[in-house]
Amino acid sequence: MPIPWTAYFDRAIYGEADKPIACYKNTGPDRATSKNSFQTPVVAPGEIEDRYRNANKDQAFGYTLGLLAELYNTAEMLRIAGFDAYGYRGSHHQSIEMATQYYSCFGKHAGLDGTVTADNARACPDYQQYVGQVLNGLDAVVLIGSYRFPKNTAITELESPAKTYMARYSVDVIRFGRWRE
Repeated sequence: MPIPWTAYFDRAIYGEADKPIACYKNTGPDRATSKNSFQTPVVAPGEIEDRYRNANKDQAFGYTLGLLAELYNTAEMLRIAGFDAYGYRGSHHQSIEMATQYYSCFGKHAGLDGTVTADNARACPDYQQYVGQVLNGLDAVVLIGSYRFPKNTAITELESPAKTYMARYSVDVIRFGRWRE
């Protein structure tokens, strides 16, 4: 059933005072023992709802950052159509910028393709949700985030490493056809 982008957005990104969706139950006390899904009892503003996927070490970030990348694709189409999706704030004050900033914390502390540990990601809110997960897909999100939110240093401080990382691969020109400069 088609729903408006704003209604989808309000559920896709957690905002202030949100709680995790309750339909995915843990089967163990932590991510290592809870297959195929795991959720901490709290969420941080900016987290993507798909964070619970836990069948393998690539899933949590694969799904969350893949969804965030698609939100950027949609935001660009909406911008061209006259709707400011980049400036949009959901019903709990969530935004694309908030989500990008949230996941950038993991890139800063664990690296753009590192594995999240309790030691390297302790500075990131709700890091326990991602312990043992490989950070993948943040590079592209950081590049478009730097372009769209150039005053947000939590995002732009990762721009140079993201450029270096992305230079090894083909660049997604649909999402960004040029570097920010």
